[in-house]
Amino acid sequence: YFHVKQIPETLLNQLDPPDVPAEPALDQEIVAHFLPESLIYFTERGEFRHVVAIFISFEGIASIAEFNDWAFVLIENINRFSGYFNHIDFGDKGGVVVCGFGAPIAYENMIDRALSFILSVREDLKGFENLSGLKFRAGITYGFAYAGIAGGQKRCEYTFYGEVVNLASRLMSNADWGEIVVSEDVSHETEAVFNFEYKSTSQYKGIA
Repeated sequence: YFHVKQIPETLLNQLDPPDVPAEPALDQEIVAHFLPESLIYFTERGEFRHVVAIFISFEGIASIAEFNDWAFVLIENINRFSGYFNHIDFGDKGGVVVCGFGAPIAYENMIDRALSFILSVREDLKGFENLSGLKFRAGITYGFAYAGIAGGQKRCEYTFYGEVVNLASRLMSNADWGEIVVSEDVSHETEAVFNFEYKSTSQYKGIA
């Protein structure tokens, strides 16, 4: 193969590129299938707020049908507890789900909701025989983060940024399969409601 380094000016003058038609605005009814109502009418760029960041790593999905059932369990539960489903990604960490609580809309007891969400996911998976080979692990943190629109006009998403989000990813990566690992802040805020077992103290690069 060859790399085209330059197009001659004489050739450019001969080209008559067609006009690109303007893209019509997406119909609101269509958008509602992909975004929660709070984001359809979201007019801000972003803000700093307290959030619960959740990273879920998974493996053992072998078909589209299994993936659909896994996504169904996640989305049904995140909606049940009034959280925000960001995205499912596939990269160097394998399959990863990013979601959270506290933005774009915050409800009371957001940390309780987050822990109830992940425990409910684990319980609901028992009802899907085709997901018996699925394994997942999760990292959950609570703290101050930037929440808002990231990207450009052609491609963007509402997401969370900050040290608390990075820490959730690190906790997920260091968890064993089947484990739900939370930060000290999460355990302190909810230890009167949920049972925790101390695992370890770790130092993560770039995090004090």
